[in-house]
Amino acid sequence: MDEIEQQQQQTEPSQQEYVPRRSATLEGIINTLEWLLVALILALVFRAFGVEAFQIPTGSMAETLKGAHYHLRCMRCGYAYDVGGDTSLYNRPQCSSCGYYQPTTAIGRQQNGDRIFVLKSIYQYLPPRRWDVVVFKNPTNPAINYIKRLIAVPGETVQLI
Repeated sequence: MDEIEQQQQQTEPSQQEYVPRRSATLEGIINTLEWLLVALILALVFRAFGVEAFQIPTGSMAETLKGAHYHLRCMRCGYAYDVGGDTSLYNRPQCSSCGYYQPTTAIGRQQNGDRIFVLKSIYQYLPPRRWDVVVFKNPTNPAINYIKRLIAVPGETVQLI
């Protein structure tokens, strides 16, 4: 039996070998932080030159893209419809199916606007086309983005009659 115990002691590593070395743990943390930093830099570069996500702020592009809105169900006919987020400020929502005016107490919780991804460099390679959805900065307040549909291409004049 002494021989068997000696073999087990020789094949079983001692508990001291399982304790992680302090430098190995610190090295792992530094390695993880380096990878996170590289991932963050790549994400920022991709956002700056590639694709950026935008949230639609207003209902000017509805039904294609909805801004902040309310999803309602008519209390009279049961028809489901959406109204703009600012509708309740100036009038009561009206069902587009039966014409019933919803009470403002039935409006509920406001839904966020749709989200879109914008390929920033597309117009370096292709000319803009009529009806493209474009994102641009507000000329007076660059912190605000506008999302609109392009109705005229370069060289055309828009005239309101």
